[in-house]
Amino acid sequence: MTQVINWIGDYGDGVCIGGGDPKDTNHTPLRTMFKITKATNKSPNIFETLKDLGLTFQDKNSLDYLNQVSQQGLFDLEPLQAPKIQRFYTEADAKFEGCEVAWDGEIDVRESIEGTGLSETFVINQRRGFRGHVRANYITRIDAAGGNDVIIGNHSGLTPRNAVIVHGGEGIDQFASTQRTGSMFQIMDMEAGETFTTHADYDELELFRELPHNGQRLYHISSSESPYRHVMYIDADSTIFQALDSDGNNVYICVPEA
Repeated sequence: MTQVINWIGDYGDGVCIGGGDPKDTNHTPLRTMFKITKATNKSPNIFETLKDLGLTFQDKNSLDYLNQVSQQGLFDLEPLQAPKIQRFYTEADAKFEGCEVAWDGEIDVRESIEGTGLSETFVINQRRGFRGHVRANYITRIDAAGGNDVIIGNHSGLTPRNAVIVHGGEGIDQFASTQRTGSMFQIMDMEAGETFTTHADYDELELFRELPHNGQRLYHISSSESPYRHVMYIDADSTIFQALDSDGNNVYICVPEA
């Protein structure tokens, strides 16, 4: 088992094809996904594209990166339309895989949801105590299996807690966890064009290390207000820039390295 986040681990696979209410709108607003295209003389200014989507910038490294992309015409960010969702999953569709008592007395509850490779939405809503135990960690593994997917953590609170480990697969995905003490994400295969929206407090982006066996880059997103962090594994030749949306949330966008 590989321990990356203080309380997220790599916990195995499972299968559950389920329902959920596709009319449910009680989830986090998402940001546009992007297709990386070749820049031409007719390409809009990348700053204008992002501004039109309600995104602004305060991080100096991100501004420097975007200035370089804009001045050199390295690529264009083409906003994609929201995917036509064909299946909808919630925590109720998760397959229970087992539980164990952690060293500090908390109960780790392992569960999983497996997608079909279509464009699907996965929403993990508020978790409750597990069989009478309030001090529980729900560790939800999602294998989307491809497609343009939407993965949202709507949980809030530390008793119980929620960790979401996501394998998106082929396709461009959107991820979001905007509660202050919400679902902590471990994104295992973030690709260029994908976005991850977090609470405003999670504004500390760090390239932690590069993996020697495949070149993937491991990023941490931290908050000075919390001991927990989000984790993103991105493609070897990619990087992350940081923006703010109109609600003050951080939006992390995976893009080709300049």
